[in-house]
Amino acid sequence: MASTEATSREVAMERKAAAGKWKGGRRPFGYHANTAAQALVPDLAEAAIVRLVFGLYTQDRLGARAMTNTLNERGHRTTSGGRWSAHQVLRVLANRVYLGDQSFRGIITTSCHPPVIEQITFEQAQRLMSARARIMPSVRPAARTYLLTGLIRCLSCGSAMLGTRAHGKTRIYRYYTCYRRTRYDTTACGGQRIDADAIEHAVTSALAGFYRHQHHLIADAIAAAQASPTADHDARRGELAATERRHRVPHPACHRHWTC
Repeated sequence: MASTEATSREVAMERKAAAGKWKGGRRPFGYHANTAAQALVPDLAEAAIVRLVFGLYTQDRLGARAMTNTLNERGHRTTSGGRWSAHQVLRVLANRVYLGDQSFRGIITTSCHPPVIEQITFEQAQRLMSARARIMPSVRPAARTYLLTGLIRCLSCGSAMLGTRAHGKTRIYRYYTCYRRTRYDTTACGGQRIDADAIEHAVTSALAGFYRHQHHLIADAIAAAQASPTADHDARRGELAATERRHRVPHPACHRHWTC
């Protein structure tokens, strides 16, 4: 019975989508749902934010994270009243609902409701997203290019510092940035990023100096490491022998001793 009802609802939603009517569910950001007319109506305040997102992306060429920071810093909030995330920003950029279209299970119907984004702007955003998707794998920093990834800690929150980069007009700048700040934003951690070239040079120089001059410490460390397995092995053998003696079952012929 439940399966039949679910199928009926899906058929009804498909028919609504094909007819250009709002199929129900959670409204998209930028619109209100007119249930009587079964249509979406632009929300003037939210539609302005949608246009801001597209403008920041296509005109200012900001990335998703930079746009997220801009929206949150200006006090803009999502449909649920929460802070924006990079994922939500990208969903806005890819959503054809802002052209006035609706889709459901591959059914796309145009001119269903008033658009809030012009066709040329939407297409420009899609081209830019596609171009960046092709470029990202080749420019994404490889772990091996950041010697200290995960080895140094954020001074503010103690999280691991990860390798990041920023593109300037003439060069690429390398940094170590707090994981929490990278994963979320500055509200999660306000720790400052660190110049990767400078700290890597400082660490490698210190290590090189240590290996050049502290030969006795290195020899002591090697000797201690070599002795440690032997000492641990002897200790474990002693513990095992003591355990076996405590739990050994006496032979029936033995009346006074645990061992015969």
